Amino acid sequence: MLTLNNRLIGRCILGPGILLERFYRHEFKRLQNCDPGVGQAWLAHAFGLAPPILWLALACDLNPAVYAPTSAYLGLSVLMIRTFAENQADVDPRGRTVVIEDRSPLSLLFLNNNLHASHHAFPGAPWYRLPQLLEIHRSGFLGSADAYHFRGYRDLLGGYALRLKEPVAHPHLRRDPP
Repeated sequence: MLTLNNRLIGRCILGPGILLERFYRHEFKRLQNCDPGVGQAWLAHAFGLAPPILWLALACDLNPAVYAPTSAYLGLSVLMIRTFAENQADVDPRGRTVVIEDRSPLSLLFLNNNLHASHHAFPGAPWYRLPQLLEIHRSGFLGSADAYHFRGYRDLLGGYALRLKEPVAHPHLRRDPP
């Protein structure tokens, strides 16, 4: 399953389920351990989220029990596109963070995090300045042969929709034979 998750189509289909399973398992353990504030945070989340979900579902004549998890899963599927390419294993730090030169609605939706190398180089910069910072420092981000770069999300999809992006095990972990 993790190998399928390392292809873009697999990440969009399986990724949200893997993420949610790990998240809820971790949160359940925190609740069992009576970690301070966890129960209150979940109650606040439920009471804050329920009214708008119910209103929207009922206003659109949708079953809230189907609408809420389906819309959350689909939203996470879109998010998986961004997280799929953000970072990769590379010995050279310049090759670890991606630049996806895209001006599509996905770029706006992801708050220019497709310009991830800009974000890493200038973590305090507001999201709307990342394109400008990329242009100013373009040769530094894209000038090396190791630059991790796509012209757009279409190139990412074409390259990795069905092809493995990286091995599941971190490729730079040294393992001595038994």
